[in-house]
Amino acid sequence: MWRGYGPSSGYLRDLGVDALWFNPWYPSPMADGGYDVADYRSIEPAFGTLEEAELLIAEALTMGIRTIVDIVPQPRLQPAQVVHRGACCRAGVG
Repeated sequence: MWRGYGPSSGYLRDLGVDALWFNPWYPSPMADGGYDVADYRSIEPAFGTLEEAELLIAEALTMGIRTIVDIVPQPRLQPAQVVHRGACCRAGVG
């Protein structure tokens, strides 16, 4: 995914882009557009690899382009915990 999208050609810089903003790229079951994070320490394989992301960030930085990744500030939950919590909240428990 990163190939062809990175700033290495200078095209984005020439357009005046000063930041790249990515939706969450963490592994996820994708039930919530990637905001249902399964692992904060990795990248969803459909989006590329951690090494490719690091290269993209480094290349962007050399051109003065910042990289922003949406942060999902919630605890990592197992699917069964999400269902349980939802049921408890609806019942007025917990």
